[in-house]
Amino acid sequence: MKLTALAAVLLNFSLCLGAEPLDFPGEWSNVDANSRGLTRIEISKHGTAWKIRAWAFADGKETDLGVAILALLGDEVFCPRCVQPAANIAGSKADLHGPDMNYGFAHWDYKFKDTYLTVRRENDKLIVEDFNIFKDDSERTNYRLRYLFRKADNGRLKATK
Repeated sequence: MKLTALAAVLLNFSLCLGAEPLDFPGEWSNVDANSRGLTRIEISKHGTAWKIRAWAFADGKETDLGVAILALLGDEVFCPRCVQPAANIAGSKADLHGPDMNYGFAHWDYKFKDTYLTVRRENDKLIVEDFNIFKDDSERTNYRLRYLFRKADNGRLKATK
């Protein structure tokens, strides 16, 4: 329940977006070709909404996990409606574009578990953390996984530096 409330708060903050995230859109592939978890993700923007689609290795093949809203986050709160006209004065430290939105948060509800993903840029890579919270009575332990992704280029992975 607390995580769902957190997701709602983060989504509300993301509606007051600052600067666009750098190089988030596109397809990202797991650098571990033998991953038994997430294999790739695709991030896209539709109007003002950001979305993320994920695929994972399951039942011996890559499986589409579906689409979720991707709430973008920065390192500070910014609301363009709250900026005073004086912020336009030359020399003002106020940035009318807001903070860089270098992080993302998404949630999938699979009925038997909730999956939360966080994404963040680190140089030319994308760090993805995958949190899974079971809500059935299976007695499975909740778990967290961390993945490293790189941007795909027309179906092939881009060379890394």
